[in-house]
Amino acid sequence: MLTFPGWPRFILGLLINGFPLFLYRLLFSYPQWRTVLSDFVFLTGLAWLAPGQVLFSNGLTLGYLTWLETRRLKRLPYERLTVLTILFAGQMLLFSSLGYFLRFFNWPLTSWQGLAFYAGALGVSAGLITITKASLHELITRLTQALKASRFILAFVLVAYGAQVLIDQIALAQGVAGDFQLSLLVIFVCLDLLALLTIIALTQGYEREIQLRTKQAAFAHQLALLAENNQRYAELRRERHDLKNLLLSIQGYLARQQVEPANALLSQLLDQQSGQLIRSAKVDQEVAKLPLLGLQYLIQNKAYQLVNPTTLLAIEIAPDTGPLPVTEMQLVRLCGILLDNAHEAVRQQAHAKVQIAWLKHGNNYEFTVTNSLTTPVAVNQIFKEGYSTKGKQRGLGLATVEQLVQADEHLAFEAAASTGEMRMSLYILGES
Repeated sequence: MLTFPGWPRFILGLLINGFPLFLYRLLFSYPQWRTVLSDFVFLTGLAWLAPGQVLFSNGLTLGYLTWLETRRLKRLPYERLTVLTILFAGQMLLFSSLGYFLRFFNWPLTSWQGLAFYAGALGVSAGLITITKASLHELITRLTQALKASRFILAFVLVAYGAQVLIDQIALAQGVAGDFQLSLLVIFVCLDLLALLTIIALTQGYEREIQLRTKQAAFAHQLALLAENNQRYAELRRERHDLKNLLLSIQGYLARQQVEPANALLSQLLDQQSGQLIRSAKVDQEVAKLPLLGLQYLIQNKAYQLVNPTTLLAIEIAPDTGPLPVTEMQLVRLCGILLDNAHEAVRQQAHAKVQIAWLKHGNNYEFTVTNSLTTPVAVNQIFKEGYSTKGKQRGLGLATVEQLVQADEHLAFEAAASTGEMRMSLYILGES
């Protein structure tokens, strides 16, 4: 039978010792020439110095890759060392199986048939790694996320591999490795399957724990929102109760035609709601052009809230506003909501801009509020009930606008957001 002295043993050492390192590099590819050169020098040294010492060469390979990966990743890569240890176990199982197969045909390990079988096994393994690379990376990512589990898995896999090595060394020392080769293979398969099942069980257990924690956090968040909503509801009930009592008092003054006390009480109520306001002659001049006193006072009051050193306010009211096809109550609700949204949007801005305009287009009118933005706004979401940039379940204004507009054929609404700006327009459609 054809055998090759010297070189065949060196090639056999390269195939066996390079099996775990080659597949590891195939799974975690590094296209750097320094890494390729370093691996080549390392494997060449192993093949010449310890061609048949698998345990010794695997120990050096483990230390070599641990040193390189720790320097590269700035941490001890438990999940990658686990993969390398599994490759060690696969190396022992695969080449023991091939050794049993070669002995069955009475072919020496260093014959061309033996070298061909070893090279073919390495090629098949590389093909399997390439095909399943995406799935393997997903599993490795899951192991990376489970830090505690990955440490335990690495320790367990090392113990399982150590048990394989110990059994193999005892069989070799007793001189029964050849006679009990098949039994050893069965033991190796059982140990590898046990390690694989342990990895799957621990990974799934960790993921179930993470899912449970996520659900618990979501539930706690929902409870916090519920408590906040209950608190706000209680505040609204108190404010509504106080407002009702104050309006009854104002109604009492007006019923007795005592306008001055009623006006004072109403001013006190508005000051409590709006805080200290800064008046503006420009605002007064523009809103005076509106014929509806209620709408005029609303826009004036909301504009006063925007008069401050951090906000640049511009207001323009078209003169000669004629009869409108909608009620003043509708306009007060709609315009008030648009102005409140603009005020809320610019409240925290260091250099805010707000433009208020009442425009006339023939028999039609347009009320537009434009404000600056510092964060993007999802226009397709703002009409959903509960949507707000202030937090979940706190925004009802624009949902109310949509409801009011849809209920009246003389009204239309449009909202548009661009880079750094939000524009909301209410259209009052007159008779054509």
